Amino acid sequence: MKSKKVHIKKALKNKGLTFVPDMILLNYTKEKNTMSKVKQYYTNEVEKAVDNITDDYIMNVIDYANAKEKLEKVENLELVMYKENIDDHLYYAKESK
Repeated sequence: MKSKKVHIKKALKNKGLTFVPDMILLNYTKEKNTMSKVKQYYTNEVEKAVDNITDDYIMNVIDYANAKEKLEKVENLELVMYKENIDDHLYYAKESK
C-alpha cells in the first residue's frame, strides 16, 4: 500500500501537483468487529429510551405532545426511526395495545 502512495505522489509531483490526503484511515480489522459492537450498543440504548417513552404514552402517564417532544430529543434516534415517523409510531403503538 505504501508503494502505491509513493507512486501517486511521484505522479502528481511530475504533473506539478501536490498530494494532500483528505481522510485519515483507521487501522480496522474485521475480526474484532469493534464498529458493529459500538453501533449495536447505541442502537440498544436508543431502543430502550424509545420503548420507555412509548410505554409511558400507552399507559397514559404522558400525553401525545410530551411523548413526541421526548422522542424528538432522544439522541441518535435515527438509528431506530426517522424523526418524520414519530407521529406514526405513537399512533400505531396506541392502536396496537
